[in-house]
Amino acid sequence: MTDDLSQRSFRDLLHAQRVWDTELTAFDPETAPAAPLALFHAWFAEAVAAGQPEPHAMALATADAEGLPDVRTLLLHDADERGWHFASHATSAKGHQLAAR
Repeated sequence: MTDDLSQRSFRDLLHAQRVWDTELTAFDPETAPAAPLALFHAWFAEAVAAGQPEPHAMALATADAEGLPDVRTLLLHDADERGWHFASHATSAKGHQLAAR
């Protein structure tokens, strides 16, 4: 896309995408529970009910051996009292980075 017309077409396509078309509820950190699991479960259920695509998608950021950030998208498998659970291979780059931290 090197000419103005194709760049404008890309921008039109990009700007036509759905962006926060549901109202976000107010959040006051002072009223958040000390153990936020129930709040997360409620937010997740609201996201599903609102039709948010792939509400179980999450970003995991780690750092490599040189301290450079590395981010990838994962799918949440569960969230309980033990923590947030996602699948990864221990031998993958993210597995090595998590083990090193």
